[in-house]
Amino acid sequence: MYGRYREKKFDALGLTFRLENLANIYFERLIDSLGVSFITRATFFEIIRVIHCFFRAMQLDGISSHRLETQLKLLGKSWKSSALPLLSTWIFSGDSRSR
Repeated sequence: MYGRYREKKFDALGLTFRLENLANIYFERLIDSLGVSFITRATFFEIIRVIHCFFRAMQLDGISSHRLETQLKLLGKSWKSSALPLLSTWIFSGDSRSR
């Protein structure tokens, strides 16, 4: 009468929930490890790498966005443009008139 009932699909579902929880913990650690108090070129590329990890996780969960994928590609290639460093200097210099 006091047996043990197991089904493979429920075991798999429980494993999936535990893996998602573990992935959430690692993503939180990944975000905490970014030093964004001062953004350098290396920090920018690290941020792009983290965003790509989040995007891949969204794809694995079945969430896809062609628009977001395009924006990520543009963001990754934006540092190759000669105008972007001038724009970022203007934005971060404090001389922007949008404030």
